[in-house]
Amino acid sequence: MAGLVNGLLHIHESIIHTTTGTTQDRKESGSSIRLKRGEEKYGRHGDIKPENILRFPPSSASDDLNGILKIADFGLGRFHGRDTRSNVDWSKVKSSPTYEPPELKLHKPVSRAYDMWSLACILLEFATWMLEGPRGHENFSNCRGCPDSNPDFPELSNDEFFTMVDRSHTKAVVRESVVKWVDQLHRHERCSAFIHDLLILIMAHLLVINPADRYGAVQLNQEFQLFQEKAKDPEYLVKPVPLPALP
Repeated sequence: MAGLVNGLLHIHESIIHTTTGTTQDRKESGSSIRLKRGEEKYGRHGDIKPENILRFPPSSASDDLNGILKIADFGLGRFHGRDTRSNVDWSKVKSSPTYEPPELKLHKPVSRAYDMWSLACILLEFATWMLEGPRGHENFSNCRGCPDSNPDFPELSNDEFFTMVDRSHTKAVVRESVVKWVDQLHRHERCSAFIHDLLILIMAHLLVINPADRYGAVQLNQEFQLFQEKAKDPEYLVKPVPLPALP
């Protein structure tokens, strides 16, 4: 997971906000990124999803023996989650895919915070997989499923992580099933201190409706550095410390 966070940091921080003039260049590994004024806010991946995450084997003795995860595919594809399992022509469906944030339906400007929401969804799926395996991951998707808000396709369901609360598309909330699922993970018999910390970080600072309230890549990377420091104690990662079960 730290590889994803670090990769997103590099994506976001490779773009420098323009303050004067019409363009600004940033030299990065022998290449140059050239921006026109006003393009800075588009320094984002825009399509973070499981299919765009690759695992590489360790390249040195200092690497994690499990390898490292890296973000791939910068082509802004539009096949996400349940979308890829449907026979519907999704080019005609005007609804957000699984990992897209609520600002699209709220008609708000898109910024780097777009990626932070998508990554939060992925991290929640990671936490689910760590505690419940592949079946838990599928159950999580199913529990989020609800009728799509697109009136042209009332028979469809989506597994987004948020819900629009009015037909005028002016307000959204984190989907109730997601909140309940996270609470169940906190109470899972194998939930460790690390997973508690990860879930708290996700829900308090990443899976947040207002983009301005989400952590940026720099802040998120700092949090993961703290996780890695705590992980020097193996118990932090694996010792079960679940919250008490509900009565």
